[in-house]
Amino acid sequence: MCEFSDWSHKNKAFQDFRRGVIHNGLIARALNRFPYALMEGCCPKCGRPLQDWERRPQGRATRSMCRGDYERLIAGGIDNYCLVCGDRLEDYKVQAQYRNPREVEHHIHEGGCKTVWTVLHNVALGEPDMVRAFGRQTNPQQRVLLDEGFGNDAFIEAEFTQAPALPWQPAPKALPAPGQRIPQFVQRTHKGKPVRTVS
Repeated sequence: MCEFSDWSHKNKAFQDFRRGVIHNGLIARALNRFPYALMEGCCPKCGRPLQDWERRPQGRATRSMCRGDYERLIAGGIDNYCLVCGDRLEDYKVQAQYRNPREVEHHIHEGGCKTVWTVLHNVALGEPDMVRAFGRQTNPQQRVLLDEGFGNDAFIEAEFTQAPALPWQPAPKALPAPGQRIPQFVQRTHKGKPVRTVS
């Protein structure tokens, strides 16, 4: 299974956003498809707060969606369209879904869509570095009113046509997952010069 919270995926996401590889239209489309995206600890589709055991199940890959949305959007069947942008998937991705329909990576385009999903996934998990860089606070009641058609069009247009304000500076490293050891830095000297070692 693809682990979107590993260091290599997060590092690539930071680099792609810093270099401007991800265009604003892709971000807006993802936020349209996932109204509660970029809210820490919440399912990006329905906004339900996720428990820690749901986000980090013992011995399995991390999860960013509630069980109902995951079963409906990912495991519920074969889909020819990208989970993030809604465009048609390549044939090899659709064929991979037949072999393993529960793998999120088979439902997403490579490149920009995968990078955007990495950000959404890690913010939903509550990864501190991604939350600081990309997280947002939104009033869920206001979002529900918009979904029901009571919002004003100016707000909807401003919300989804402009890119979210994202800082482009890299965030400090995240804390390790529960159960992992935190390295301690020890000051030592080697040939008279101070060096930092990890104990």
